[in-house]
Amino acid sequence: MAFRPVMVALAVVMLITLVRFAAVAQFDPRQDRYLDAKAALATSRQSMLDQQTGLRGWQLSGDRRFLAPYLSARAPLERADATLLANTSHDPRLAALALSNWRDQQAWIDLWVPRALDTGPGSRSRSQISLNLEGKRLFDDYRQSAATLFQGIDGRLAVLHRRDWQLFWFGAIAQLLVALFALLSSRRQLRRLHGSVALPLRELLVVVRRVREGDLSAVARANGPTELREIAVELAETTEALAAARARGDQREAQLATQAESSERVLELAREFNATLDLAAASESVVNGTLRLSGFPSARVWLADADRPVLRLSRAAGEVVEPSSELLRLGEGLGGRTAQHGQTMFATDEGVGLRRPGAMLGLALPMIAGGRTIGVVELSSPQPVEVDNASLHLLETLTTHAALALEAARLHRQAQELGRRDALTGLLNRRQLDADIAEEGRRGNRYDRPWTFVLCDVDHFKSLNDQHGHLFGDEVLRDVAVTLRDGFRDTDAAYRYGGEEFALLLRETDMAAATAVVERLQSAIEQRFAGYVPGGLTLSFGLASGRGSQSPAELIAAADAAMYRAKGDGRNCWRVAEQEPTAMQLIPSARVAS
Repeated sequence: MAFRPVMVALAVVMLITLVRFAAVAQFDPRQDRYLDAKAALATSRQSMLDQQTGLRGWQLSGDRRFLAPYLSARAPLERADATLLANTSHDPRLAALALSNWRDQQAWIDLWVPRALDTGPGSRSRSQISLNLEGKRLFDDYRQSAATLFQGIDGRLAVLHRRDWQLFWFGAIAQLLVALFALLSSRRQLRRLHGSVALPLRELLVVVRRVREGDLSAVARANGPTELREIAVELAETTEALAAARARGDQREAQLATQAESSERVLELAREFNATLDLAAASESVVNGTLRLSGFPSARVWLADADRPVLRLSRAAGEVVEPSSELLRLGEGLGGRTAQHGQTMFATDEGVGLRRPGAMLGLALPMIAGGRTIGVVELSSPQPVEVDNASLHLLETLTTHAALALEAARLHRQAQELGRRDALTGLLNRRQLDADIAEEGRRGNRYDRPWTFVLCDVDHFKSLNDQHGHLFGDEVLRDVAVTLRDGFRDTDAAYRYGGEEFALLLRETDMAAATAVVERLQSAIEQRFAGYVPGGLTLSFGLASGRGSQSPAELIAAADAAMYRAKGDGRNCWRVAEQEPTAMQLIPSARVAS
């Protein structure tokens, strides 16, 4: 009877707890639907971006492979739209925003995409430009409505979150008030029983104070009335439970501190991985970062070859035993098996197996980006290294960041290379020529070194195109490019200047050496195309010295004039232009036109 108020207070606490659980359970289903709607919207937006990227790539290049993302994104887009509309139908405002977003999406798909597909690639007419601007406007409308829908969903989630917190604080305050009431009631009852239980109760209070101050070794003696003895027993058990809970809490706190430190290290290493778009530098950062985090003495980074089923050694660090080859076939060794299966694998004295914690001599982690294995990080040690499950998870997380960084660097290099190359011949393009001429001019003037610029043109190429077709003409241009590229040193460079015109940049080459190179190329062209092209194939060359203060435009003009002089003198010959500040003199070649 004396502790009836305490029992009532406990009942109130339980009731408040049940009310809080019921309220949270009521809000959770709506929160799940909003989260599903947000995920579906993200998938829908990514699918739209894939379609736009594929169509624009096809328009610009004419390569139908760019249509693959457009075609593959249509089914995920339809599924995502259906999920989005289903999960926003219960909310009138979000349903309206989702419907508006779907209409903007369909406007782009129905009004612009068919016209873009009908127009085809390569056109630069005003109508094409107008069509592209209209497509951009429609896609911008879609993006804006998607962003508005994102904001609406986030707003609904924020409201639910605030309600959860309000319920939490309401329950906590109510429980606190009830606990305070129980405490006051207990103290009043204790004052009533002071005469009969003063000494045992004082001893219990001393123990309670010591426990409250953190001394969980305090134990109350079980004496006095039955109720007090039971309290003493319960207090001892509670103290033991608190001691166990403290130990678990300390252990958990240490684990969380370790995980936080590890996560910070992974984040720091991920920043290092993404600090550069140079593939070699990124590989160096990955191998060094993984080595620091893993505890293994040596590490290698293997990257998948784009054309062959092999891995290439990109970087190695630590106490590395050099491999017998810089190539590793899929399925060969620990790294090759990991790349083949796309799963983390380990090596011990007993052999190779799939991911598990424990002592190991080697560990290989696949780097997966875009759904494919782009490489492997291989760790090794002459002595067994103990790797627990948390470390494995940490290394796999780091490897995921490494895969994204290396894939970004690879795509950056690929994009740079595509921007420097002519699509038909594979030679460097006009933009790269302008940059190289300017750079070589600065270097030659600074160190007073000779270099020669050469322009050449395929003779009678228009007639060849008219007689045999443009496909045959393209094949001839590709073969001419191969002959030019194979005809000089690695330090020199060949470019497609435009149409059937090519350019050569001969570094550290004076005019005498340049004319020898040109004559060698003339002979190689004649031999390569003898019997291949009816009547044979020849080139006319114009040579200009890079020495002097003339600008790149003046140098190209000089070589161009010399080349046209060669054409005027009967073709299949070369001419040298002598540049002067105010005039230009053309010097005939020693080889006459045939």
